[in-house]
Amino acid sequence: MKRTRLLARVILASTVVTTAIAGAMTDGYAVVGRTPTILPAAIPSTSHYSVAEEHSLGTSYSGLTATRSDGPFTISSGSNCSNIYVTPVVYQTEWARFPSSSPLGSGWVEIGTAHRCSNDTKYWYWGYGYSVWYELGHSGPVSAVGHAFTLKRQGGSQWHMIVDYTDMGYVDYNGNVMTANVLQAGLETYDVNAVIPSHTYTSLRYTVNEGSWIYWAGFDGWSIDPGLCGGWNTASTWRAAENSSC
Repeated sequence: MKRTRLLARVILASTVVTTAIAGAMTDGYAVVGRTPTILPAAIPSTSHYSVAEEHSLGTSYSGLTATRSDGPFTISSGSNCSNIYVTPVVYQTEWARFPSSSPLGSGWVEIGTAHRCSNDTKYWYWGYGYSVWYELGHSGPVSAVGHAFTLKRQGGSQWHMIVDYTDMGYVDYNGNVMTANVLQAGLETYDVNAVIPSHTYTSLRYTVNEGSWIYWAGFDGWSIDPGLCGGWNTASTWRAAENSSC
């Protein structure tokens, strides 16, 4: 999803936010239990992608999950490695995207791993977007091992961000049922010199109307930008790399 990221660092609070967030959402949108502070990040729009896509069912999706390892990758030198919203940075990520016909318009929810600095400092992150990106939280540094990363709607209006069996956070659309029409998973890079060996996003699955998990089966779509490679191993496994062969 080509976009400019803006960082919204979220400070845990005891109140429920029910008003618009700096123009990001219409009145009545709620980030439950959190008070956001909006901070611009130094991420440019020159992002590159190797991503797989599921969209054959239209506006019916209520979940996305993928299993993958967090690197290790070779990232260009950088400083302040805990700041995951400055370049150079590489993301392994997943998106569930909402169409413009949604109750609150187009937007997305997202979960992934950010890679920073030459020692490949890794952080999990999660949040939502509406024109720009807002972080709900991040955790790390983490090690380069395999995990399942999940975006899942529960109770109609809540989208949860989950690593393995740990619910990292959620966004509540205040009674509005936000259903995705496009699911994506893959590599998002802001480092043209990174060396990212071929790695896989496996067990790609979706849910419909908060039902059971179903494996991707349609080879629906993909995007591979210059300098990256990618391809389907199976209908539910995507491989990606940067400055490396697939």
